[in-house]
Amino acid sequence: MCAEYPDEAVIFSCDSKAKVHIGGQAVSRYHQIRTFFPSDDVPHYHDHDFPVPGYLIEPDGFLMLKSHGDNEIIKDSLGRDVLKAPATGPLWVYNRCVKNTSTTVVDHLSDLNNVLEANPEMNRAVLALVCDGGADWSPKSTLTQFHLGRFWRDHNFDMLICVCYAPGLSRYNPIEHLWSPCSKWLAGVSLSACLPGEDTPPSQQSLTSEELHEKEKQVFSNALDALDSYWNGKVHDGFRITSKGITEPRVDQYTDFCTVKDTLTGSLKSVRESEEKTKILEEWKYFVKHMDRRRGFVCFRRGVCDEHMCDCRNKEVQAVNIMKLPVSRRWAFPPITPDPQHLDHYMTFHQLTTALKFSNPDEHLKEVMNSHCDKCRYVFTSENDKAKHLRLIHGGVRSRSESASDNSSGAAKKSKPGAKCPVCGEVFSSRYQLQKHQNEKNHKLGRGRPKKN
Repeated sequence: MCAEYPDEAVIFSCDSKAKVHIGGQAVSRYHQIRTFFPSDDVPHYHDHDFPVPGYLIEPDGFLMLKSHGDNEIIKDSLGRDVLKAPATGPLWVYNRCVKNTSTTVVDHLSDLNNVLEANPEMNRAVLALVCDGGADWSPKSTLTQFHLGRFWRDHNFDMLICVCYAPGLSRYNPIEHLWSPCSKWLAGVSLSACLPGEDTPPSQQSLTSEELHEKEKQVFSNALDALDSYWNGKVHDGFRITSKGITEPRVDQYTDFCTVKDTLTGSLKSVRESEEKTKILEEWKYFVKHMDRRRGFVCFRRGVCDEHMCDCRNKEVQAVNIMKLPVSRRWAFPPITPDPQHLDHYMTFHQLTTALKFSNPDEHLKEVMNSHCDKCRYVFTSENDKAKHLRLIHGGVRSRSESASDNSSGAAKKSKPGAKCPVCGEVFSSRYQLQKHQNEKNHKLGRGRPKKN
């Protein structure tokens, strides 16, 4: 879709590279060193790949998929016309030291926002992201879906799509093939874990917590600058690589990450007791109205809600061609549908744009539970996922029939045989009352097996 309409959509391949070590060799010794050394200046490296535990840099990459020229129409194995999609382009890498923390989807979206702000010519009405299945990027995660919804709303995109490959197939993510040359450029490189004039890392010195923090901050800053010198400005496949070290903590509007997590994973009662969590839940319900969620796929689209006065309709549509794609009560983006002319094959994108009949989303994924929510475009992937969705999105106040059934089941629990004293036969309303009675009257049965005569 993005290759068909490059003026309306931009697509990024996103992923995090294997962590770069500070101290010792930056990357594994299995990467071949391709440098010639004078005979009197042979390299001498540490005997271990990571001599300073915890001193790590996590590179987060954003590869804009862009073709060198006009997109080419090619034939697939069945002779159908398909568009040759680009698999390379300019790369932006944001590097962070992650000794005591790990990156989240909020960090990734903050970096992506920096990319879009620095390159206004890339701003399009539709944004597509191809990610891996990690917890910080996977569209399977409700937490990731929530923040993607915020990104879609705050940037006024006509559509935002996030998709990941099936488990075991993440190697097809285009950015995975660009990490290899990045690692080769670091072969034999050692990022110092010590300050200038010192020969011991701060973590191995006798320092106070404040002194340790200040020294490590300077070590990490020096390592990030050194890493940028190896990557920033490099060219791969005719496209530039931009590398930037992030030294300061993130400061943006999404500072309620922990509260959002508690809201989406907690009970409905805890949400109702908190005004902040209640607002977050209402925000999540708004996103669900505009969301098409499947296994490994999530799409936010303007104008698919049933409310004609919704603020999503206030802005004029920019992606005219893409927004003409068919929608339904079941989907906001055409789902995978078998090709009736070719057995065991699926329709191409061109065929989907003119198809008259579609499958239900995830209908042909036999290995997963793919029942749909009756009230929104949400495909359940498990029983727990179904229960959580119904509780938070469509829960509300229970009906009288549900309350009556709960009361009847509670009454049945009170009158179960376990609340009856085995000595005198008196019945109690709870196990606690029974145990209290047994302690007062000494109506306890002997423990252990009955003795044989």
